[in-house]
Amino acid sequence: MIFLLIGKIYKYMNDIKFSNVVEFLGIAWILKILFTILHIFLKINTKIRVIFFLTSITSLFTLMYIANENNYYFDKNLEKYINKVSNRRYRLLAKPVLQQVYRDGVLYIENNAYCPFEPTQIHLDLVEVLINLSNIYKNLPIITYNYAEFPTTPFRLTGNYFADQVFNSPSQIQCDTARRFKSLILRRKQETILMQTNPLFQNHSIYRKTQCLNCHVFFENIKLHTNQLFGNHVKKINNILFNIDTNKKMAYILPEGKVWVFKYGKFVYIVNENNGNQGHYQKLQQGKTLIFKKLKYEDFQYYDNGNIYNILKFLYITI
Repeated sequence: MIFLLIGKIYKYMNDIKFSNVVEFLGIAWILKILFTILHIFLKINTKIRVIFFLTSITSLFTLMYIANENNYYFDKNLEKYINKVSNRRYRLLAKPVLQQVYRDGVLYIENNAYCPFEPTQIHLDLVEVLINLSNIYKNLPIITYNYAEFPTTPFRLTGNYFADQVFNSPSQIQCDTARRFKSLILRRKQETILMQTNPLFQNHSIYRKTQCLNCHVFFENIKLHTNQLFGNHVKKINNILFNIDTNKKMAYILPEGKVWVFKYGKFVYIVNENNGNQGHYQKLQQGKTLIFKKLKYEDFQYYDNGNIYNILKFLYITI
């Protein structure tokens, strides 16, 4: 009977995931250290006892301070949710793109890759991760912006499945039409949930043209999501980008694609898609780069020659 009980306990211990153990050890090890200190503390003389106590407490708080200053606990939650999302069933693309980019820092998509879905999947996964983080960290500033010919497509959808079927065609989504249409519906839903979950989330669409399918729906959605969904109509003249609405200008350094920026503590996190495509020209074959960066704020200001930092300034955003 005893051996059977031991066997069940051993099997149970093997079934525990390492990530669960790591989460639990955050508290368990602190308690263990404190009880060990107390046990030793009661067995030594007073002078050594005081020195040992002060040294132990100082070391413990120093370790906790260093961990907190380097976003250790935030990063563990970020990694946990990335792994959770990457292992979820029924994904539109099984490949764990966000997990790979988070681990390696960069993922290159070759020039001859036809209609790659990786950029879409990384955005789907990232929004789900950010929703989970926003439920824990209530003051987490999150900024996303995309630069394209037309306003961002997910918010040109009405939310009515049958009315939105106008996008479910090769004229609007040139390749992999059915799956990409599903992703548009999902992205609209996800980003709306993120707006509701996190009042500090801002979604900025930077576009060159305002005459497009359901452009009017996008402008209606701006009114609906005040201070969270923004449209920025721009034009390029002699390598200078002008914001038609604000008259602000900047050197033209804005590649097409989508960028996510969020900040916690002293660090800024960036997920960057270079050379992105809207659905109506997805067949355009060009190399793409997906990037993940964690930077101290002062380094963020100079990352990529200060491009992302300057674009946020161009949009009147402080993070």
